[in-house]
Amino acid sequence: MHFLESKTKPYTNFFPYCPKQFQERSYREPRIASEIHAHNPHIVCLQEVEGKTFANCLVPMLPDYSGHITVIKGKSKAGCALFYKTDEFEMMKYFKFPIT
Repeated sequence: MHFLESKTKPYTNFFPYCPKQFQERSYREPRIASEIHAHNPHIVCLQEVEGKTFANCLVPMLPDYSGHITVIKGKSKAGCALFYKTDEFEMMKYFKFPIT
């Protein structure tokens, strides 16, 4: 799932076919949470997630999960986030590697 991070404004240049109100974080974030909770997955993988969004939005939104993020090297602050259900899995080892 793409989280489609937007820093301060919607992605109107990238998605001109999508109405602006549907590109706002205030619209997307609750729906992403609802979708995740509705499916109750054991593992959640998200793309285009910024570190701040990971810490301030996703971690609190997914209390039954443990998560990790790897940010793409370079100018981008976004990366890939992985969450797993703590009652189903336990971390044995953790390796952080750069995404280029």
